[in-house]
Amino acid sequence: MDNRIIFIKDRLEKEIKADSVEVEDQGHLHKGHKAHDEGKMHIWVEIVSNEFLNMSPIQRHQLVYSILSEELKGDLHAISLSLMTSEEQSELNGDSK
Repeated sequence: MDNRIIFIKDRLEKEIKADSVEVEDQGHLHKGHKAHDEGKMHIWVEIVSNEFLNMSPIQRHQLVYSILSEELKGDLHAISLSLMTSEEQSELNGDSK
């Protein structure tokens, strides 16, 4: 795994108390794009955290963007986010209570 991905995952885990944090490099989906050719990253992030309770989707995204603000100024070009509470994840997975 790319050290940059490990760093981003570690940073998110340090800043957000989460049930799970997944970070995946999706650069292979962007081959031929200028940013990819320049070595910039495209990543997918999924975070399950009850810290997201009472936060709108926009507030959740803003939280992650603020945590990764330095990376976004550097070689992180694009992020796809899936941010949910543990209850939302259960509902998504069709788990019953």
